[in-house]
Amino acid sequence: MENDLVFTTTQHAIVGHAFAVALGAHIVGFLYFLSRLGQVAPRYRTATWLSMAVMAASGFLFLRLGTSWDTAFVQDGSAMVRTGNRFDGGLRYVNWFVTVPVLLVQVLYAFDLTRSAVQRLRVVLVSSGVLMVFCGYVGQFSSGRDDSTLLLWGALGTPPFVVLLVVLVRQLLRARTYLPDEAAVTARNLVPVFLFFWGLYPIAYLLPALSTSPTTAVTMQVLFTAADIGSKVLYGIMLAKICRVRSAAEGYAPTVESSPHLAKR
Repeated sequence: MENDLVFTTTQHAIVGHAFAVALGAHIVGFLYFLSRLGQVAPRYRTATWLSMAVMAASGFLFLRLGTSWDTAFVQDGSAMVRTGNRFDGGLRYVNWFVTVPVLLVQVLYAFDLTRSAVQRLRVVLVSSGVLMVFCGYVGQFSSGRDDSTLLLWGALGTPPFVVLLVVLVRQLLRARTYLPDEAAVTARNLVPVFLFFWGLYPIAYLLPALSTSPTTAVTMQVLFTAADIGSKVLYGIMLAKICRVRSAAEGYAPTVESSPHLAKR
């Protein structure tokens, strides 16, 4: 849709700045997880490694998006008009094919689950996530051009979206029964964080069905970007805290030495 529109310089700058903030947030997130890696007990460390992988993949995405956005438009007076290049918003979906399955399964490595339960939940979450992203990927090609096709693929992607929400929220709520107090509070707080930021994705996806104006396109990009920051960076930091609290509660020396306050929670 963006390639069919003419933006003001302000609108163009807002999207570019959103991409820059997201890139910075993911770089900081990667460095944060790297700095905390040694403070997490080996049994929970996989979750932190996966967070680092998500930060790297998504950071690269926003670098590509920012470059694509900058080269797709050039200033002509007070307007930003198309160049010979096109903005490739579909890069988001290509990235989500990689990061969404990782985001969904990393939480499994922070909780007390049997091997069979992990395997079963991994299949459910990964298949639901990939199917949801696939539907969005196909539908986004009709964004701003064919509302019926956009809505059809959005509807097809809704059942797997609901499934992964229900499964993950259920695991977060169940985990509170055996987590240390501080970790249990964080797990509880993860539920509204998860629902809010993941809820931004369908809103952004459906916006072109309501309007195809430049303002709508800017809002869509900002919402997608905010959702990525919240569902990846903030989510990962909160999950890392659960792993560190559990590590301290189990007497893992590096955690206790670096953060003795966690051992008391």
